[in-house]
Amino acid sequence: MSEEVEHRPVSEPADDATGAQESAVQRRGTAAAQAASRARRIGGRPRPDPAPSALGGAVLVEAPIPPVSAAEPAEGHSPRNVARSRAALLVGACVLVAGLVVAVVLAALSFHSTSPAKAREQLLAQVQERLIPAITYDYRHLQDDAKAAEAGLTGTFATNYAQSMQTVIIPQAPKLKAIVTADVSSVGLQSMSSDGKQAVVLVFAQQNTSNTANPTPRPDFATLDVTANYVRGQWLISQIGSVP
Repeated sequence: MSEEVEHRPVSEPADDATGAQESAVQRRGTAAAQAASRARRIGGRPRPDPAPSALGGAVLVEAPIPPVSAAEPAEGHSPRNVARSRAALLVGACVLVAGLVVAVVLAALSFHSTSPAKAREQLLAQVQERLIPAITYDYRHLQDDAKAAEAGLTGTFATNYAQSMQTVIIPQAPKLKAIVTADVSSVGLQSMSSDGKQAVVLVFAQQNTSNTANPTPRPDFATLDVTANYVRGQWLISQIGSVP
């Protein structure tokens, strides 16, 4: 007796793949419906499920990138406000220091019998008057020049000046026919000691030098720090320094 064998149709692989894809779509649809239901319950809006891409049915979802913004500094601590505050403090400090210097100078000048303004005027005039002989000479009357200069000097500076004149200038200047003249363009009080007996004066001067090698006077500009001491009722120079 022959047995009848039941032949079942074999599904094509493409049909199996199509069925699997439809099943996946159904699952995604169910998941999307559930997500929409949850969103409605919490008051939000459902987000559509991203469509499958062509890359083997995988779903590509782009993650949202939060905007990046520079943090704004607080109004009171912005770099501009901080810079303004520092500048204001610096200006205030400079004004305070300048005020203190002026106060010290005026207090020191009040040591003298006259008013501070008159004492300052006398100081600058005497320093300028005594400085000119100390930085000039003429080979034709060196001894007289030395005496005139020494009369306005004091302390070790007077001693050093006399020694330089006797050992260097007086022996050499006649041979070279050297002549040095000077002009003072401006003077200003730079500082004053607390007791009013010593001052530093800033001087802008021009020296003109001529000799046998250079008959035409050659101008040399100089900025000088001149220290003056108040000795027996007058200001005498105790130091002359060059300002670079």
